[in-house]
Amino acid sequence: MPTLALEFSTRFRSVAATRDESSPIFTSTAEGMRTTGTMELVGKVLEAAHLRITDIDTVLVGIGPGSYTGVRAALAFAEGWKLATEGTILAIPTNHILAHGLTLKGASGKWRIIIDAQKKEFYSATYSLAPGNFVMQDAIKIVSTDELTEATSAHEQIAGPEALRLCGGVDLYPLAESMIQISRTLPQLMQMDLEPIYLRPISFVKAPKRPPLPDGLSR
Repeated sequence: MPTLALEFSTRFRSVAATRDESSPIFTSTAEGMRTTGTMELVGKVLEAAHLRITDIDTVLVGIGPGSYTGVRAALAFAEGWKLATEGTILAIPTNHILAHGLTLKGASGKWRIIIDAQKKEFYSATYSLAPGNFVMQDAIKIVSTDELTEATSAHEQIAGPEALRLCGGVDLYPLAESMIQISRTLPQLMQMDLEPIYLRPISFVKAPKRPPLPDGLSR
């Protein structure tokens, strides 16, 4: 089944494509939100896989947590593609993609996945890893810098984007290739809920009502 995957939740954006389960996975990456456009990244992997966008049956999208702007950009592309083709979109949390990446590196045992949530906070989830498999032991949550410091002091194994700089952990970025591999080996982790994972309550301040203008004037 021709599949396209997009993971834009960090500053390293990643796209992958494959023709079917027995075919190689072709990838393209870019650092930064504006260095390379989405269509250019997608075009590169489709060309390598000898596919057209209309050939794709399923688009996989990383839904964070991470860069809200990046996740929304990936979802916007996927939803536009679905309108044109009536294909299927499946989502996968970024923390699962990172856990899978750790198993590819041969990691095992208990690991904490972290993602910078800004405001001196972190998205955090704990996994039990084994060759070719991973199990999330607790739901992803937001933790403080102090809690992450305690985890480091307790010699927990920690990985995630920029984890080395943040807490001395293992640097690891989510890759679209992992999404395709997860869809092949652990399809039960894919989901239809396409809402970005954003654990903070959404809040906004309503702008004050502007006074009416004098007669004859308009804004």
